[in-house]
Amino acid sequence: MTRTSTATAFDRAIQSMNSQQTRLYQLQAQIATGKKASRAADDPVAAAQAESVKGEITRIDVERRMVGFARTVLQQADTALATGTDLVNTARDLVLQANNSTLTPADRASIASQIRGLRDELFSVANTRDGSGAFVFGGQGSRTAPFVETAGVVGYVADPGSQQTGQDTRVSTSLDGHKTFMSVPDGTGGRQSIFDVLDAAVAALSDPAATTADIQAAAKAAIDGFDSALESLGLGRSNVGEQLRMIDQVEGSLENSELDAQTRLSAIVDVDFAAAISEFAKLHTGLQAAMQTYSRLSSTSLFNYLR
Repeated sequence: MTRTSTATAFDRAIQSMNSQQTRLYQLQAQIATGKKASRAADDPVAAAQAESVKGEITRIDVERRMVGFARTVLQQADTALATGTDLVNTARDLVLQANNSTLTPADRASIASQIRGLRDELFSVANTRDGSGAFVFGGQGSRTAPFVETAGVVGYVADPGSQQTGQDTRVSTSLDGHKTFMSVPDGTGGRQSIFDVLDAAVAALSDPAATTADIQAAAKAAIDGFDSALESLGLGRSNVGEQLRMIDQVEGSLENSELDAQTRLSAIVDVDFAAAISEFAKLHTGLQAAMQTYSRLSSTSLFNYLR
């Protein structure tokens, strides 16, 4: 009985030391890599949870990049609309200046030339690129300029509307150039483009045979058209500003979601270094003591007891 009990005790001691040694190797690997498991097979449940959280982080990253692109486009749109507003305001001031009976036809022709230059600048602004090869005011998407000029008349050849991105909150990655530049009320219930207003003003001021009454009528029509155009541009900027405000909120929410996901992922896969090092030290000390004790016991024989 005694011999069997002793053998069993030795077996248990060896098993315990082997188990502690295995755990020490695991802790060494965890401390070296900073990860709880080096292979998915070591902890399949944790591995599956980690993959799920990684997928969530990837989706958040994609959303952030898409929203970030929308921010860039909208900022470009805001700059373009601000520039367009300045150009229209300048043209408005020039028309007011031209509506002066003391000016000669040559004076008015000079003003018309300046307005024509502003009109050409506005045309370039309307065809602002977004940096990816598309156009800010390209409607539902266009790889070619949405505004074209044929026989002196500006037309919009893209599909009206806008492209949008985002999951819960939708924001634009292109804007409806037709709505902003090509659909200005003309005072009679119809619609005209900003370019039509500018072209009409240029034509009237360039006519050497125009009478004072003709100039006054043309100036009034131009001022009314410019005011409507400025309102359209202002509405466009308000829409852009609202979307930029929403992007601020979306990016803040995505940042919080990513931080939460990263924290959960860390809890699943990352090692608590303080706890791992503490456990390693305790196991190492305990294993050394157990090995010393086992060494002393295993060298003991019957002759030791008979002496």
